[in-house]
Amino acid sequence: QWEDDGTYRFDRSAERAQVYSIDTPPPTASGSLHVGHVFSYTHTDTIA
Repeated sequence: QWEDDGTYRFDRSAERAQVYSIDTPPPTASGSLHVGHVFSYTHTDTIA
C-alpha cells in the first residue's frame, strides 16, 4: 500500500528546504537496547 500511496516516493524537483531525511535506523533494530546505543546516539546528537 505504501508504494501505491507514494509514501516514500522522492520528488527530485523538490526545493532543498522541502527535503527531510532521517538516515539513522531505530535504536533497537540490531537487537535489545544496550549501552552501545547510548554512545552512538550521543555522538550523533552532539554533532547535530
